[in-house]
Amino acid sequence: MRCIIEAKIPVEKGNTAIMEDKMIGITKDIIETLKPEAAYFYAKDGQRTMMMVADIEEADKIPKTIEPFWIDLNCDVQTYPAMSFEDLQNAKPDFENLIKKSKNRKLASNYR
Repeated sequence: MRCIIEAKIPVEKGNTAIMEDKMIGITKDIIETLKPEAAYFYAKDGQRTMMMVADIEEADKIPKTIEPFWIDLNCDVQTYPAMSFEDLQNAKPDFENLIKKSKNRKLASNYR
C-alpha cells in the first residue's frame, strides 16, 4: 500500500548527525531501503523533516520501513495511507455502493 511517511528529526539529534557528517549517509541508506517514489525535505514545527511516499507491501514490512527513522535519527514518525488519482478513480464502484446503502438507510429511517 502506498503510504506517506513523515519523519521529524529532533534538533539535537539532527545537529549531531550533521556535525558528525552522518546525516546524508543515514538519509541515503533510508532512501535506498525504502525506494520511495518521492522524497522531500523541509522544516516543520522547528524541526528538520522528511516526507517520503513509499509502498509498504505488507504489514510485516512496517518495521523495516519505520525503524530506521527511530533507530538512526530518533524521529517522530507518522504514516498515512495514500491513494493516487488512479486509485481514487478505481474506487468509484465503492463510492457508488456506499451512496446506495446510505440512501437506503435514509429511506428506511423515514418509515419508522
